Amino acid sequence: MKKYFNLHLFSFLFFTAIIVCSTNSYAENDIKFRSLLKELGISHVSHLNEEPISDIPQGKVIICWVIDPAKLDVFNKLEEVELTKIEGNNWELKNASTGNNVAFKIEYNEGKIEVIKIASHISPDQTVSSPNDQFDLHGRFSLGARVSYLNYSDDDYTVFGIKVDTEPDDAVMFDVNFSYFFTNYFSAELSAGYVETDVDLTGAGSSGMAGELQQIPILLTGRFNIPIHNKIVPYLGGGVGYFINDFNQNDSVIELIYGAGAEVDVDNSWGYLINGGVDFLFMTNLALNFDVKYIWNKIEADVDRLGFEKEEFDANMLVIGGGMKYYF
Repeated sequence: MKKYFNLHLFSFLFFTAIIVCSTNSYAENDIKFRSLLKELGISHVSHLNEEPISDIPQGKVIICWVIDPAKLDVFNKLEEVELTKIEGNNWELKNASTGNNVAFKIEYNEGKIEVIKIASHISPDQTVSSPNDQFDLHGRFSLGARVSYLNYSDDDYTVFGIKVDTEPDDAVMFDVNFSYFFTNYFSAELSAGYVETDVDLTGAGSSGMAGELQQIPILLTGRFNIPIHNKIVPYLGGGVGYFINDFNQNDSVIELIYGAGAEVDVDNSWGYLINGGVDFLFMTNLALNFDVKYIWNKIEADVDRLGFEKEEFDANMLVIGGGMKYYF
């Protein structure tokens, strides 16, 4: 009887061990590849996500993107990396263009996966942002320069009973700008520019270039920043502007419309604007800027002729510009 008892006890222990080992092996092999991606803070979209980790072929290179750089502290957000199974539970993750890499192994603990870093390398000329540095522009300011294309609106007014069309030509504006980030999500920009444009007048069956309008727009814009990436900062905003205006007239055309010896004077003016754009921070302190504005602006013109009343004409403008900014 004792012999049979010992035999049954041995059989029970033997098969229990097989079941436990099989269960653990199944638990390890059943863990999906997506679990490993989550632990590494990377993303990969394909059928591989649903495969067991053990089924990933050795030596296969899988292109992924970093979505949580805090997991490994080696790569930046949205950086493209190559994931490779080296041998057994040993893996490597690297950026082929920079040489940054990390070697690690995976272990299983009660049906869960753990990533254990073995070694990592960061190229000396590469900068890796910590999670707290992602889009951290709070308290910083920038100094920049921009070149813009201006498209003016046309307008008309009546002088001495004659309808006169005013048509400023398209022009190029140069400006310098200063920005300050009150928070990561709100900033203000102060800019001052210079633009010259020829103004054509048409009336009473004749037309001609009446003179050159010179403007110095001083614009204050509030911007709501929309951080979608630590290096890409779109924004929307609005603001006000003060325009220092001057007009160098073409005497022959002005005198044709208003009479001999007539002189035109334009007043400075106020305007308001809406805008949108994006900063691309391609280096820690340098950014490319693309900016679009629409500005509403009315200018009062005065002619030194008896019976002439000051006339307002619209000088609204669409402004599309690009430039460079340096962040301090």
